[in-house]
Amino acid sequence: MLTAYAYNKLQEDLSKNFTLVNQAGPDVLTLRVALMDATTATPGLHSVSVIIPQARV
Repeated sequence: MLTAYAYNKLQEDLSKNFTLVNQAGPDVLTLRVALMDATTATPGLHSVSVIIPQARV
Protein backbone atom coordinates (compact mmCIF):
# COMPACT_ATOMS: atom_id res chain seq x y z
CA MET A 1 0.00 0.00 0.00
CA LEU A 2 2.86 2.37 0.82
CA THR A 3 4.69 1.69 -2.43
CA ALA A 4 1.51 2.15 -4.47
CA TYR A 5 0.86 5.50 -2.76
CA ALA A 6 4.46 6.64 -3.29
CA TYR A 7 4.40 5.61 -6.96
CA ASN A 8 1.09 7.35 -7.64
CA LYS A 9 2.11 10.53 -5.80
CA LEU A 10 5.47 10.67 -7.58
CA GLN A 11 3.77 10.14 -10.94
CA GLU A 12 1.14 12.80 -10.15
CA ASP A 13 3.72 15.40 -9.11
CA LEU A 14 6.19 14.72 -11.93
CA SER A 15 3.49 14.79 -14.60
CA LYS A 16 2.84 18.45 -13.79
CA ASN A 17 6.20 19.46 -15.28
CA PHE A 18 7.30 16.49 -17.40
CA THR A 19 5.94 14.09 -20.00
CA LEU A 20 6.03 10.58 -18.54
CA VAL A 21 6.78 7.59 -20.77
CA ASN A 22 6.89 3.80 -20.31
CA GLN A 23 10.06 3.12 -22.31
CA ALA A 24 13.59 4.46 -22.43
CA GLY A 25 14.61 6.42 -25.48
CA PRO A 26 16.47 9.51 -26.71
CA ASP A 27 16.15 12.48 -24.34
CA VAL A 28 14.48 10.32 -21.68
CA LEU A 29 15.56 10.43 -18.03
CA THR A 30 15.25 7.20 -16.07
CA LEU A 31 14.46 7.42 -12.36
CA ARG A 32 14.92 4.60 -9.87
CA VAL A 33 13.28 5.32 -6.56
CA ALA A 34 13.48 3.21 -3.40
CA LEU A 35 11.73 3.31 -0.06
CA MET A 36 14.16 2.57 2.74
CA ASP A 37 13.55 1.91 6.41
CA ALA A 38 9.80 2.22 6.05
CA THR A 39 8.38 1.36 9.45
CA THR A 40 5.10 1.86 11.19
CA ALA A 41 4.86 4.74 13.60
CA THR A 42 2.77 5.32 16.68
CA PRO A 43 0.64 8.27 15.51
CA GLY A 44 0.90 10.34 18.70
CA LEU A 45 4.64 9.86 19.11
CA HIS A 46 5.27 10.47 15.40
CA SER A 47 3.47 13.82 15.55
CA VAL A 48 5.46 14.89 18.58
CA SER A 49 8.80 13.89 17.02
CA VAL A 50 7.97 15.82 13.84
CA ILE A 51 7.02 18.97 15.75
CA ILE A 52 9.79 18.65 18.36
CA PRO A 53 12.73 16.68 16.86
CA GLN A 54 14.47 16.41 20.24
CA ALA A 55 11.51 14.37 21.51
CA ARG A 56 12.84 11.34 19.62
CA VAL A 57 15.45 10.87 22.31
